[in-house]
Amino acid sequence: MKTNLLKFIFILIFLGGADLLFSQQKIRDSVVAIAHEYFIVPEFPEIALNLMEIDIAAELFNDKMEKIRDIKNITQKPSKEDLKKITQKTNRGTTVSYRMIDMIEEKGVYFIKTTVKYRDEKNNRGSYSDLYKVIINYPTFASLNKIDPTYYYGEKGTFSFATREYSDYQKYSYRIKLENGTVVDSGSGPIINFDRFFMNPANVGKKYIIEGLYGGKTFKFIDPKTNDIIESIWNFFLSKPQGISEINAWATEADWEKAKVWYIGIDNSFSSMFQFMYTSQKGNNYITVTPDARNLSVTCDPPQLLKDYSARPSGGWLFIEMNFNKEWVKTLKNDTDVTITISFQTQFERIVRTYRATIF
Repeated sequence: MKTNLLKFIFILIFLGGADLLFSQQKIRDSVVAIAHEYFIVPEFPEIALNLMEIDIAAELFNDKMEKIRDIKNITQKPSKEDLKKITQKTNRGTTVSYRMIDMIEEKGVYFIKTTVKYRDEKNNRGSYSDLYKVIINYPTFASLNKIDPTYYYGEKGTFSFATREYSDYQKYSYRIKLENGTVVDSGSGPIINFDRFFMNPANVGKKYIIEGLYGGKTFKFIDPKTNDIIESIWNFFLSKPQGISEINAWATEADWEKAKVWYIGIDNSFSSMFQFMYTSQKGNNYITVTPDARNLSVTCDPPQLLKDYSARPSGGWLFIEMNFNKEWVKTLKNDTDVTITISFQTQFERIVRTYRATIF
C-alpha cells in the first residue's frame, strides 16, 4: 500500500500534480489593482509574534502557477536590523509585521507566494508559506476623443489620453516621433495641445507617432465605447492645406479664353485688390490660414499701368494691392487689354497667377 502511494505521488509530480496541489492552497488575501500602478498585499499587514529572527521571500506566479520573478519590495516592521537590536537588548522575541509592494504591467490573474523562515524566542526554528491572489485590470480611457488619421496645417485642437484610474497627473507624459524614431516634440501631463505643432510649416507632409506615457511607459487601456483594449500609441499625418482660395475682379486665363473680353474699371478699388487664403474642410469645420508672401513679384503688360504694389494680411486673407497709374489710363483712347502676373512664395509652395482684363 505504501509503495502504491509513493508511485501515485511520483506520477503527480511529473504530470503537473505539484502545480495542482500548489494552486489549491488556500488564498489568504486577494487584491484588485490597475496595471502600471503599485499595489500592496495583503490589505492589512501580516503579523508574526515573539520572533527573534525572520526571513521573508516572495515570488510572483501567473494563473498557470508558472513563476515569473521574485518580489523584492517587502516592507517589514521592525526591519531586520532593528529586530536584531531589539532582541539583543531585551533577549526576548517581538512582533513583526510585513507586506509586499509590487507593480504588474499586463492584465491578468496572478499569485504571490510568500515563504517565511523564523526563529522564535524559545529558539525554535520553522517556516510557513502563504498564497495571495492579485487581479490586474487595465485602466479605462476617460474621454471619447480620438486621434484623426489626418490633420491640416493651421488646425487647432487638443487630445487627452488621461484614464479614470491613473490619478497622478505628474506621471503622465508624451512623445511625438517621426517614423524613424526621432522625437520632434514632447511634454508632461495627459493633454496634448496641437496648436503650436500644427502651425509649424516644417512639420507638414510627414507621418507622426504619438506615445502616451504613464510612469515613462506606454500602457494599455480600455476604450469606454467599444471595450476594446488599446495601447497608448497613435498615428497621424500632417498635411498642407487642401487648396488656396482667391478673390479678385480679374479673369483667369481659362475665363479669358471663354469670354475673350472682361471689362473692369480701374477707378474701382476692388479692381486693384487680389486676395488669397489657404482653406481646408474637415467635416463641418473649415480651417483657414493666411499665406505668406515672400519674394513677391508683380509684372504688368503694358508696364505703364502699374506704378507699384504692396501686400498685407487682414482677416485671414493675404491682400495684394496694386497702385495703378490712373493718369496714364486717362490718356488711352481705346479699350486696352491688360495682363498681370503675380508670383510669391508661401509657407509651402510658389504661387504664380496670371490674370487678364480689359480696361476702359
